[in-house]
Amino acid sequence: MTMTRRRAAGCAALTLTLLVACGAGDKPEKSSSSLSEDSAIDAIEEYHAAWEALDFEKVASLHSDDFEYLFFTQTIEADAFPAILEDVWMKGVVEYEIEEQDFRVLLLPPEHASVTLKFSDRAVYDDGNELETTGSMTYLLQNAGTEWKVRRLHHAGPPPPEFSGE
Repeated sequence: MTMTRRRAAGCAALTLTLLVACGAGDKPEKSSSSLSEDSAIDAIEEYHAAWEALDFEKVASLHSDDFEYLFFTQTIEADAFPAILEDVWMKGVVEYEIEEQDFRVLLLPPEHASVTLKFSDRAVYDDGNELETTGSMTYLLQNAGTEWKVRRLHHAGPPPPEFSGE
């Protein structure tokens, strides 16, 4: 082994030793604070429950003041969101269900968390029509003291007819 290789091997061994000693190789422990991975998932589930209850005031109350919804070619901001939700997207909906799976949480201390998940949802309209969609959503949650608020929501999936030209 040449001197350069020995030196590189020694550096690698020292780096590995330091990483293990500092705990960098360990899986992160779940935090017991109110702003943990579990509480981020709970926040998303609470948010979806408000949608399922068709409680648009509750939905809006879970947003940060600078909330943005990125929906295909649209960006909906906090002040415009309730009207679009009631008067356009959820107009005529009498029943709504959403199922989530594969939560992926990334804590971005101290202010944010990113949560990505797969979803399927079903809306039943007052005329009896049903619409089912699937896709993924990514939420940027913002620290609001003792709870998470939804700062940004990005919806990805097959586009609805108005965005696909159907």
